[in-house]
Parts: sequence; C-alpha cells; structure tokens
Amino acid sequence: MTGGGRKVTAAYEAHERGEFKPLLDLLHPDVVWLGIEGRNEDGTTPCCENRSAVISRLARLYERGRKFRVVEEVGDGQAVAVGIELADPSFPANVTVWKVFRFDSTGRVIQMQDCVSREEAIGAARSS
Repeated sequence: MTGGGRKVTAAYEAHERGEFKPLLDLLHPDVVWLGIEGRNEDGTTPCCENRSAVISRLARLYERGRKFRVVEEVGDGQAVAVGIELADPSFPANVTVWKVFRFDSTGRVIQMQDCVSREEAIGAARSS
C-alpha cells in the first residue's frame, strides 16, 4: 500500500474497532466530503463541510450497524482512490463503494469525494 492509502486503511481499521482518534488525526479540520449527486435518502447531494460533520456522519452510520473495510487502494501522492466494502444490516449483501482521498501538504485529508465506480475514482485520483 502507498503511504496515503495505508493511512486511510489504518484509520478505517481503527474505526471498525470503534476507535475514532486515528480518523480524527487524519482529517484536516476543514475537510470536505463530497457525496454523489442526489444520493441522500431525501434525494439531495450529501456533503460534509468540516471534520466534525464527517465524524458525526460516520458515527451515525456506525451506530446503525454499518461496517467499513478497505479492500483496495490505487494511487499515491496527493490523491488515492480507495475501495471500501460496506456491510449494513439494511443491505441484502455487502457492497463496495469508491472514494478519492486528497491530501494536503502535511499529509492530512483535505477532501473525500465519493465516486460511482472504481474507474471514476482512479481517474479522479490521477487527475488531482
């Protein structure tokens, strides 16, 4: 795994154990999480505009029983495409979603971007 990808994987592994500090440490205070257009339950586009909002959203999902596991990471440097398997009690089967994590010059995540496919995520990471 690459440096950035390893950091993301370690943070999600800790999150799986109910530990949020590694994720807190990885995310810049002004991190933005851009969701896929129209994918909220009410049809709006999900977006979190800071670290507190990201952590609150993840904590709500965790409390509802959602589990996250990194299954693949592609890229290096300032952006990494990451495949994350989601297990959720409301899902008939596990699904893999893709995100691009963009890092600032200090190695903290400044943006998380949801993507509809592995190909989109890899393309977005490479164009960063």
